[in-house]
Amino acid sequence: MLRVSTQEQTQGYGLDLQERAGCAYVSGRPGWVLSPGLIFRDVGVSGAIIERPAMLRLEEAARQGLIDVIVVHKFDRIGRTGAVFWTWIWAMEDLGVSFVSVTQDIDTTTDSGRRQLQFHALMAEAERNLFRERTQSGRQRAALEGGWPGGPPPWGYAIEKTGRHGSRLVIAEAEARVVLKAVSLIVDEKKNVSETARELNAHGCLSRSGRPWTASNVHRRLKSSALFDGEVVFRNPARGGKKGTRLDEEGVPLRGDSVTIPVPRILSEERAKALAKALGELGHSSHAAAEHYPLTGRIRGMCGHGYVGSYHNSQGARYYRCGGGNNGRAKETGCADPCLTADDAEAAVRKEVVRILSGPEWPAGVSWHRPNAYPRGHG
Repeated sequence: MLRVSTQEQTQGYGLDLQERAGCAYVSGRPGWVLSPGLIFRDVGVSGAIIERPAMLRLEEAARQGLIDVIVVHKFDRIGRTGAVFWTWIWAMEDLGVSFVSVTQDIDTTTDSGRRQLQFHALMAEAERNLFRERTQSGRQRAALEGGWPGGPPPWGYAIEKTGRHGSRLVIAEAEARVVLKAVSLIVDEKKNVSETARELNAHGCLSRSGRPWTASNVHRRLKSSALFDGEVVFRNPARGGKKGTRLDEEGVPLRGDSVTIPVPRILSEERAKALAKALGELGHSSHAAAEHYPLTGRIRGMCGHGYVGSYHNSQGARYYRCGGGNNGRAKETGCADPCLTADDAEAAVRKEVVRILSGPEWPAGVSWHRPNAYPRGHG
């Protein structure tokens, strides 16, 4: 079995080296036969992951009785954590499979080889834990010094001295101009986030990934603590979860204390408060949107996307717009579906529903609910 991580590839620790050493070892053992179809390679995969593609194929071959001994270049090719390593070792031993490490000269068909295996597994995990502790302590120190501990910067910011000691966040002028434009649309022109996304796309202001803006993307970027408060919280307990800060049972970060990192302000405190108020009002109105647009998500355009309700401020009219054409996506989705006047669409649906429900198989007395007022500003 052969494995190499991405980092090891860059350092020249490749699969070819492992394969040559393994083949030489097998050829030097009388009676041992290596089938070319039983060489298993995992490229660019971490040893902390137990479900690796080639590893899974090897397991299946072992269950079919095709393997007696698994030969590895070094035992950390199997796994770098005790959980991964021993889970897999025990599963294979239950199938009657033994192990050999070429460079460590360990053969688990013997008692001494098995004891050596236990020792090396513990050493591999200790080595990984030490590396993690050093990495985390380095990030903690950078945050405490007001630097950037790593990861992508918030929208509107860039990393100065990337990858070097003393890296910190600075304002990215091009993105900051987009921030100010979006804030102006929402605060000054009273646009909602959908309209703001369309305006940004119309002006050629793309997101950091180079894709058009969407309403959810605009909303998420504008709600960052960097814009609101002029700070970023490293190891923020409020952002726990699978991809967030790892917390203990009491909600305390596991790998170090939370650190508040001040960053240069793009928005003044007054402007940030105005943005927070505007976004809050949009949030409250969006909860009521479904009541005023009962057909949202229930109409499908020819492009396959659903229609969503919207409100035209200047004309004071409700309408439904195909999601395939939202936020400047018409060229991408091929959407050419027209907007529908809300009153006409709902009247047509109401007529059809009444026709169906008026049949003898449906009970009488079913009424149609239609809201009496449509507040301005929905989208």
